[in-house]
Amino acid sequence: STRHGDQRWTVHGVSRTQYMAAPYAPTASFANAAQINAVQACDAVLQYTGFLLDWNYLPGDTTPDWTYPVGSLAYQDKTPLAVIQGIARSAGAVLIPHRDSDGWVLQPRLRASPWDLAGAYMNAIVDWSQVTALGEQYQPAPHYNAAYVSGTHYGQGVSVSRYFTGGDKPAPDLFSGDIVAFDQAKERARQIIAASGDHSLVTLTTALPPASTAPGLIEPGDHLEYQGQLPADTWRGYVLGIAIEAPGSGAVAVNQTAKVIRFHEH
Repeated sequence: STRHGDQRWTVHGVSRTQYMAAPYAPTASFANAAQINAVQACDAVLQYTGFLLDWNYLPGDTTPDWTYPVGSLAYQDKTPLAVIQGIARSAGAVLIPHRDSDGWVLQPRLRASPWDLAGAYMNAIVDWSQVTALGEQYQPAPHYNAAYVSGTHYGQGVSVSRYFTGGDKPAPDLFSGDIVAFDQAKERARQIIAASGDHSLVTLTTALPPASTAPGLIEPGDHLEYQGQLPADTWRGYVLGIAIEAPGSGAVAVNQTAKVIRFHEH
């Protein structure tokens, strides 16, 4: 934009993963004529594209793999990214684009459940003295300790309760044609229970330090611990998104603002 005596440029960047979405990627239709795993289905749509999906389905903070029965994975006129997103969502997972390569990490939306977060590994630790701006919006929500998830044409109904609870606060039942396997349904139910209850959306801003200095670069999907000035003010949460900005004209400092969800009832 230009005005008398002043010129300004605004630059917006997006991940190269856009090339696997509309309008850049071709669409395709498919129906599996043989059993296929979810990981295999994702790899198949990315074959020959140069893009890769990192799905480490190991025990712990990862989404399990599952098997699609014959005819249960079918889609029409979808791009590769739309197919993978649908598979991820069916198990309550999200896609995180790689920063320095063509592809994604597929991981649970909430990796460790909130009731296990106290013993989980923290990707980022932020001390109160490092925070230049902090905002918090409280959001009340129903608290569930049980969920029933079922397929419609394939799969089976799975009733999941949080351990050491009576399962007496069930979420609304979920029926989906995308649910075809036990492990998939179980993980989707865990995500429903984990995402319930009163929570806050917290935005916190820190300077972006050198890589070797805490908290380093905060990334979407991270577990984050905020260490308050008093022990009672310390809490843990999940990073939903991150914004990076170099404020002001000629600024040399770079700030990062993390959007974090903090649960209260678990």
